Amino acid sequence: MGFDRSLLKRQTETQDNHDDAAAELVKCIYDDGAKRAALADLGRAAASAFTALRSAGEAVPPSFRTQHSNPTEDYIKTSYYLLKSLTTVTPLYYKSAAQFKHQGFAEEHEWRIVYHSFHKSLIPSLKSRTGQFGLTPYVEFPLGLRKPASNPLKRIVVGPSTHIGLGAHQQDIKNSVELLLRKHGIDGVDVAISLVPYGSA
Repeated sequence: MGFDRSLLKRQTETQDNHDDAAAELVKCIYDDGAKRAALADLGRAAASAFTALRSAGEAVPPSFRTQHSNPTEDYIKTSYYLLKSLTTVTPLYYKSAAQFKHQGFAEEHEWRIVYHSFHKSLIPSLKSRTGQFGLTPYVEFPLGLRKPASNPLKRIVVGPSTHIGLGAHQQDIKNSVELLLRKHGIDGVDVAISLVPYGSA
């Protein structure tokens, strides 16, 4: 499936984002050095937030508790500042986790839509499907496919097949895909057949 990246990015960022939910189109990171650099940036951001909290002497909420049986005031403050500074980079950490892929898949040049939301906000829209790995939770994410101005889907390529009568089988699939697109009112998508063989003899 081929997408117009600029349209996909715009459609992603203009969804019903609100204070505790947002979506972002991100590029996967395959290089191990780039991964280490991203994690180092997270560490520096957390350290900077901790230093700023400590310098400002922000008051600790009365509801905050530590595991220490008899903590000093400095211990309580340090624990609170550390927890809060780590919390500030948590969304960035999860974003990085979604971007990181093994370098063996680098030729895919994959992009992903990362959806950020608090647990309580996610529950009402959460759905599930049964797949080869069992029950998988997911959130439906509209891409504006039925509106030509916003539709980022531009091309679908029918891949190689092991089916006997390869050309005829791929043509049947191509016809089925075109019918499916028409059924759902999706126009302007080029459906093609891959010329790459499934395997060599």
